[in-house]
Amino acid sequence: MSSRIEALRAALRSASLDALFVTRGTNLRYLSAFTGADSFAMITPSRSFFITDSRYTEQASRECPAFEVVPWRDPFASLPETLHRLVREGGIARLGFEKRFISYGLYEELASGLPGVSLTPTENVVEDLRYVKDPGELAALRRAAEVADRAFEALLPFLAPGRTERDVAAELGYLLHRAGAEGMAFDPIVASGPHSSMPHAVPSDRALERGDFLTLDFGAQWGGYRSDMTRTVVIGRASARQRELYARVLASQQAGIRALKSGASGRDVDAASREALAGQEGIFSYGVGHGVGLDIHEEPFMKKTCARRLEPGCVVTVEPGIYLPGEGGIRIEDTAMVWEEGPEVITRSTRELLEL
Repeated sequence: MSSRIEALRAALRSASLDALFVTRGTNLRYLSAFTGADSFAMITPSRSFFITDSRYTEQASRECPAFEVVPWRDPFASLPETLHRLVREGGIARLGFEKRFISYGLYEELASGLPGVSLTPTENVVEDLRYVKDPGELAALRRAAEVADRAFEALLPFLAPGRTERDVAAELGYLLHRAGAEGMAFDPIVASGPHSSMPHAVPSDRALERGDFLTLDFGAQWGGYRSDMTRTVVIGRASARQRELYARVLASQQAGIRALKSGASGRDVDAASREALAGQEGIFSYGVGHGVGLDIHEEPFMKKTCARRLEPGCVVTVEPGIYLPGEGGIRIEDTAMVWEEGPEVITRSTRELLEL
């Protein structure tokens, strides 16, 4: 973790900041490895403070050896009081804060107690360090993908007419844990029949029927890192129309994956997938993919306006789809690592159309 903190200090020097107050949970985990809650950090040029709820001081002392652990909450001072003290003692004149991850109420409390200190809003200071994954992060992401693949294989015999979407979501969550996940990467999407035309449908009491498309969007969490995968299957025998639509989405996804090259922009990948679906009704309206790591959605967000370049060690998804209201939808999604020589897809469940 010390190398990450030093990289952050270099970023603070470039931004002419004396310190950064870290409030985003996944940024805190990235910098400290802490797995608890109700905690914050302040990084200065020479010291690293881990400001934690008094219930977590022992845990923080064990998990965050690179930090000085500072308790807050009863019987200690409040969070604003604690931060005020550290800022004054450190002679900090410009304090950066993560503008998207602090409440206005906390901002007011900090500002009122720090006269003469410039509270400076920042964005993506830590996230930019997280853009390229290090070997430990890549290993955790591979493990999360392996767990999701095992859960999907175990789920297939459960998928049958009469099961409800809620039944499937519950079974999938159970199987992810049985396969080794420390948790689900996000609440799974289970959408059948006409529901599958909604990209982010919520599992309902609708029972699976023969002839349904069934879309399953899910992932595992391992070591704090997440995988993301979508598979669309058919309950019973697929019609010629379903096979045709599925083949088009698969071709689009493969085109997007081939475009995952170091130096390619996010919009290059998005364009490659869309070109493969030219002329098709119901083409996906969202960006074709996104980064994944400690958060399920991270930079880069690969959409039509994304000029950011992929670098070796970026981890992203590719997830085109076709969505036809009243008929259904198909999405195929994989998580892939970007390398100089090309992409490495780490979610390996079959992409053939399964008829169950």
